[in-house]
Amino acid sequence: MSLIDLHSGFRDKDQRSLAQGVVMRWLNGEHDQAEGRTLVKLWWQLATNDQELTEADLDRDLSPVHRQAAQELITAIRQSPAAIDAWLDAAARQFPVPESTGHQARFGDRASFAVEAGEFQSPQLRVVDLWAGGERLTVDDNTAYLPVFIGFMRSTADQVRRRELQPCPFPGRSPEDNFRRLERAKPELRERFWFMQWGETVDNVAKYAYLDNDVLVIVFSFWREARGRTFVARIPPEEFVTTLVTAADLLAEGLA
Repeated sequence: MSLIDLHSGFRDKDQRSLAQGVVMRWLNGEHDQAEGRTLVKLWWQLATNDQELTEADLDRDLSPVHRQAAQELITAIRQSPAAIDAWLDAAARQFPVPESTGHQARFGDRASFAVEAGEFQSPQLRVVDLWAGGERLTVDDNTAYLPVFIGFMRSTADQVRRRELQPCPFPGRSPEDNFRRLERAKPELRERFWFMQWGETVDNVAKYAYLDNDVLVIVFSFWREARGRTFVARIPPEEFVTTLVTAADLLAEGLA
């Protein structure tokens, strides 16, 4: 049966966001790569009428616990918003929000890409840490001015969603070698690969990105290390976009 109509079964955006939040908790837990990609597709399928996901994908890739919970959500969506409320109540007990790890919220995986939202410094300033490839990018400045920072996040999410990224600039060479060559390249080439130009929070990092077989590759080096070491993060574009969009939504709610 087609899953294309799932987005239309929710009472409103808030109810849909709560259901997506449960799927995000699954994403932040233990899973293999195939399950992670299918969970990202499920997260998107709850909000769009694009046919990105099939029940065969769910059967093949999800763990038994997540598969059963996903099927119960699908059934509830096709019944009524009240049934979705009941599913959300059950999911809150079965999949509780993890205890704080020093941040108020984490989205994504530090090993690939993650956004961590911390304490407010003022009504429009908040601690936000960014991680890529197991490295914290925001080591010099992790205080974000939310009205601008949220816009940066959403703009980059749209860029990646639309695949408005260049292919690997120097095919056949490692990401580290691509970084070194881009650093030496003429500005008109180098600037085509600039990524996450988000102002002061990450201006301590030289960052490039490209698509390699539909995997987003982010290569970067810290200015403070005099470009002595290059780091690499690889992540499916859909997972990167989901992390940014959900984090941006949370930051926007806190701003409101």
